[in-house]
Formats: sequence, structure tokens, C-alpha cells
Amino acid sequence: MQGAGNLTEMGFSGPPAYQLADWRLQMQSLYAVLRAFDDPKEAWKLWKARRNELLATHPSSPLSKEKKLAFRGANAFAYNPAFRFEVDVTDEKGQLQFQDLGVDGPVHYQKIGNTVGLASALGKELSVYWMLGYGGGLFIPFRDASADGDTFHTGRILIDALKGADLGLSQNGKLILDFNFSYHPCKLWNGALDYLSVPDENHISCTINAGERR
Repeated sequence: MQGAGNLTEMGFSGPPAYQLADWRLQMQSLYAVLRAFDDPKEAWKLWKARRNELLATHPSSPLSKEKKLAFRGANAFAYNPAFRFEVDVTDEKGQLQFQDLGVDGPVHYQKIGNTVGLASALGKELSVYWMLGYGGGLFIPFRDASADGDTFHTGRILIDALKGADLGLSQNGKLILDFNFSYHPCKLWNGALDYLSVPDENHISCTINAGERR
């Protein structure tokens, strides 16, 4: 898949903010393609390949030049259809939360509701957040029992509209939550970047063997 104006292919890096803008454009373009797939597993294969390509080559990748040379792709669990869900979301406002995204700056977000349809499989529902400020967007981080073992101790990200990571809605208007597409925060790759802090209400006691792993 080719992204619009790919800086790597153009051989031009530009200032850091310009690089970051292109990184986001590449991610947004990727997810736009993913949402058009009929087969979730085939979409996941493309997601994994394209994400690895961007991590390995893009000037705004969180990997340093040295780490890029040794990078052989992000580890991931095998695709597991049991961890793909289509859920409703209740209307329930919660407390204001704060997230420091490092180079992306501070972000405030607020709970807007709970999922409806995860409890039977995961033991609980997840809180769904909305990022405040201009544009806004959905944000769903989580931390499961694999943290500090197979996955990074801070948790992983399921949806982050600020980064373009959103599989959208199903044909019947339900929110698509596919844990196979969950990924680690940039801090896993570069300790100087954003630190993910998952609210306690999105800590899951079961193990989710899907998505990126260490």
C-alpha cells in the first residue's frame, strides 16, 4: 500500500513537525484501507506489514537509526477471531483524565460511556474515552494480564483517533473493537517518548493473546 506523499520514498525528511504530520497521514491512509476490507484477518496482515514498514523506514518512526538497522518487525500474536467484537456504547460521562504524549503534547480526555458486549468474553466492559480539544476523537487504552510478560507493562492501545488508529463502525452501527490490531505505545520503542497510563477501569484480569507483543 502506498501512502500519499511518502517522505521515505521521496528521500526527504523535513523538519520534525512535518515528519510527524506525514507519519499521521500514512497511518490515517492505512486505516482507511483497512476499514474497506471484508476479511478482518487479511486486513490484519496488511496492518502488520505496513506498520512494520513505517517503523523501519519512516523519519518519524519512534525507532532510532541504530534500532531501525536491527529491526526485523514487531512481534505479534497470531490472528485470533475470538478477540474481535462489535459493541454498543452507553452514554455515561466520567472524570476528566490527562495523558502526556511526549512529542505530541498533553491530551485531556473524558469518559463518554462503557462498551456493551465485552463482559461475557473479557469479564468486564471497557470505558470509552473522548479526547478533548479541537477535533477530538475516540481513545481506548487497556491493560490485560499479559502486561509485564508478553506485552509492555504500561498496557496497549485499542483505538486512538488522534493517531488515526480506528477501525470505525460496523454496517449495523456498532463500534468495531479488534484486539488483534492493538499496539504498544511508542515508549516500548523509545523510552524518551509518550508514557501510556491506563485508567484502572480499563484493567482487564484475563489474558488477551492478540495484537502486538514484546
